[in-house]
Amino acid sequence: MNEVMCLNTKRKTKNKRIIDDKSTLIYFLCTVFYCIRMFYLNLPIGVICGLVIIFVSLPVIFQTIFAKSKSRLDILVYLFIILNIFSIVHYTYNQIPLSVFFSDALSSFVPIVFYYLAKSSNKERVYSWFCYITSFVTIIGIILFLTTPSFYIEFLRYSTYSGRFHEVVYEQSGRMCSIYNSTIIGILCCYAVAVSLDKFLIRHKKAFIVHFVINLMGVFFCYQRSSYIVCAVVIVVYFLVYMFRVKERLTNKIVLLGIFIVACFVLGYYLMYSSSMSVYLERFFSRTESFDTAFSERTGTWIAAIENTPSLLFGSGLGSVGHHAMPYSEFTVRDGNYIKILCENGIIGLSLFAIICLTAIISGFKKKKYCEVAVIFIMLLHSVGSNTLSLLVPGFLFWYAIGSINSKSVNGGIFYENNRRHSC
Repeated sequence: MNEVMCLNTKRKTKNKRIIDDKSTLIYFLCTVFYCIRMFYLNLPIGVICGLVIIFVSLPVIFQTIFAKSKSRLDILVYLFIILNIFSIVHYTYNQIPLSVFFSDALSSFVPIVFYYLAKSSNKERVYSWFCYITSFVTIIGIILFLTTPSFYIEFLRYSTYSGRFHEVVYEQSGRMCSIYNSTIIGILCCYAVAVSLDKFLIRHKKAFIVHFVINLMGVFFCYQRSSYIVCAVVIVVYFLVYMFRVKERLTNKIVLLGIFIVACFVLGYYLMYSSSMSVYLERFFSRTESFDTAFSERTGTWIAAIENTPSLLFGSGLGSVGHHAMPYSEFTVRDGNYIKILCENGIIGLSLFAIICLTAIISGFKKKKYCEVAVIFIMLLHSVGSNTLSLLVPGFLFWYAIGSINSKSVNGGIFYENNRRHSC
């Protein structure tokens, strides 16, 4: 009976390959366009990626919206979408151009599409391709970071600061940005570290240790303090899960843990005594030493934005205190996504978002979808000190993970699929 169920599962998964390709296809196409933008600086990358997402996913969106059965999480996400759409009303009095609303909606609102794509997709395949693509982008980023060709510096000058602050380009080039910027690549590398650990430790796919090493290097070179903390937490938690939750011989666990510890010592010794790495190590320590000032650097803008929000209950409209509003408003939140949501969507919007995340996390633990829970935590921890939920590409996997947890598909998660395979 179990063998028949497994065969039926494989047939269903095989038949859904066209739908499965949608999430991977979007991520792949957006990566390609971001690569092209390095040479064509005026390319409207946000508009292009937004159109790609909408065009590719439109059939799935209509199919899901008009579906008769809706879960509690579906309803919460619908309410969050409606609240964001109707927040455009605030632009009738907040003296900020309407273009700011659409610019912010494109980067922070469009990725919610991945919540619906996750409902009918092969999660294991999507996560695998995410690792492949992210590792490729990280390798490109490290090469550009170490060689710093002239076109790369010009790209940083234009894309990161829109050509307005040329004097700080050199400082930004001190971080690995790849085809995005250091914040985005830091989050993506943390995602990839979690996914690769899940596949290596839980699924026993040895090849993914390569992706783990590549993206761990990406986290190191991006010099993002939040990424350092998040990545360390992810590694520790996954090893704890592996040691105490995964059924495997204790000898294998001890050997693997020993190899990992020895590798860390060898790498640490090389970093400490290698003259070629001394510059990068100094940058690393300079970033870690400033952890205590991370909040003090931001609290001033947070307090000012909250005090100047007309209504904390309903907010002042999507995008009204974000990066896109900086030329038009003195009171903006540049680093702190929860304060941004509070000021733009009010207490109602922040509460709704918190309930969505909490519901997904609790459901994820119950269904043993630990990889999806890890992805959600990675984004939420980064969002404390950065507007990461307003970044287009990192939003892909975040909303995909929430949708994957809510999915009724038998291939609904890496850890879940692994348990099911053993039962079969």
